Amino acid sequence: MRLPGLFLGGRRRRPGQVGGGESGADRLCWSALHLAVRRETVFLRTGWICLLVVGAGILIFGLVATLAPTTRDPLLMRADGLASTGLGLFGVLMAAFPFRRRERWAWYAFWFYPVFWSVHLVDRLPPGTDHVHQVVFLVLSLAALLVTIGQFFPGRDRRTTMPPSADAAGRRP
Repeated sequence: MRLPGLFLGGRRRRPGQVGGGESGADRLCWSALHLAVRRETVFLRTGWICLLVVGAGILIFGLVATLAPTTRDPLLMRADGLASTGLGLFGVLMAAFPFRRRERWAWYAFWFYPVFWSVHLVDRLPPGTDHVHQVVFLVLSLAALLVTIGQFFPGRDRRTTMPPSADAAGRRP
């Protein structure tokens, strides 16, 4: 299907003009339009919102630690806060844009969160001593990644619907 060139910002064909197919710009615009129209499923929405919450939590902690350090070594706390601010900002932006567009690299990159929170939990790393937030963020990040597997790898969770009487080529006897 070809959308009008005017809509896509491409060249318009004159009546009788023979074209050589779609231009690269038309294909690029069609791809962008297809992604914009593609429906966001409940699974994808749940996943990116969970990851957004985890990223926002890290970002907020980083800002607080940077602006109001509460330890004996304020420079170290500010450095940790700055690193956390960057990690949280990257997480928020990745959840809001490439993850929502179903870019696989973002799904793979977000596996850092469960590893990060698992290490924090197992090694009893700061901040805090209750570790409730670590469990919550670990569960949120794992749930987000597991619930969206079908969005990033659609062919792997579908079973073949070929009737059992069909042969390997899909022909019926």
